[in-house]
Amino acid sequence: MNRRESLALGLAAALLAAAPAAAQEEVVIGATVPITGNFAATGINYYNSLRMAQDDINAAGGINGKKIRIVFEDTGPTNSTAVNALVKLVRQTKPPLIFLNSLSVQILAQEQEIQKAGVPVLYSGALVALHEKGNPMMFRIRPADNLQAAVIARGIAEVAKSKKPAIIHMQDEYGAGTTKLLEAELAKLGLSFVAKESFSPRDNDFSAQLLNIKNAGADAVVCVTYNRDGALIVKQRRSLGLDIPFLCTTAMFSSTTLDLVEPDDLKGVYAAGDVVLETNNDKSKDFVKRYTERWGFRPDPYGAAYYDAMYMVVDAIKKNGTDPAKLQAYFANLEPWQGTAQLYVNHKNGTNNLAHGTVLVKFKPGTKDFEEVLANVAK
Repeated sequence: MNRRESLALGLAAALLAAAPAAAQEEVVIGATVPITGNFAATGINYYNSLRMAQDDINAAGGINGKKIRIVFEDTGPTNSTAVNALVKLVRQTKPPLIFLNSLSVQILAQEQEIQKAGVPVLYSGALVALHEKGNPMMFRIRPADNLQAAVIARGIAEVAKSKKPAIIHMQDEYGAGTTKLLEAELAKLGLSFVAKESFSPRDNDFSAQLLNIKNAGADAVVCVTYNRDGALIVKQRRSLGLDIPFLCTTAMFSSTTLDLVEPDDLKGVYAAGDVVLETNNDKSKDFVKRYTERWGFRPDPYGAAYYDAMYMVVDAIKKNGTDPAKLQAYFANLEPWQGTAQLYVNHKNGTNNLAHGTVLVKFKPGTKDFEEVLANVAK
């Protein structure tokens, strides 16, 4: 064996010896996030927020002296790619905890694999059907759709003063489920929809649905949408002379949605969400400032929820190590925990919902800024 071969063997041996040591010097967390495809605009805020939290935590010394590293897998545009992303993460990375995304339909598809994995997951999909699964490993970090439905229903009755509301919604589990919840909430207030219109995920022209709503004599409209379709709907209503209040779901809060519209498109538009970060508290104001400086656009409540959740994970690991069973117990028994977005707590009512506050905002005339009109009305 010559000297070069000897050195090569020595280097290989050193690298093999160092690999376990390097792994012991970091804590690895998993995340399945839409990074490419149609839903990338939905995921960008929490993809950024998780990376920002990772960097902030490591700059402050990590977890008990160990760096934290988030391994991301792209859920892409379909349920099958989301399931494959989760399976790959579990099999190859074997993290003690995993972040899922905000797309309820993808999370529903992943649910059986979550049961098999046996590790706790934190997610922001708001569909009530998710917590109705009763999976003890799943913890929601944003308000569920029943809370959003309650604040929108009150907005219809108390803010828009509507007597003849209509709805336009996405044709999927999210759209259908939210519509059902809204109908129940409106019934409590003696109201019902005079028109119910739906659309498919790839639709670009909503004129037929909007004209049906107009012809039904609606005096307010609820929009249950994602980013792109929500932006198109509020733009197209103007050309049809549909100058009535539009009360939209949380996607209208998002910077990615607001980038697709002009200020005039937002006249008479309201949105339901978790919190107005710019005015919530000093922590949220600081988060908005630092996020905007780093990424070039302001965060939405999704991003703040994932940033908060990453710090809850740090607290859980500091107290319990990386045993998945102990991390599950931490979130199952979560005591009030004040974050950037809101106060998180597990009420131990079988839902494993950790976030409980909602607001309704109105966009200010001629701007993309908004202000609360109903705050924390559903907890």
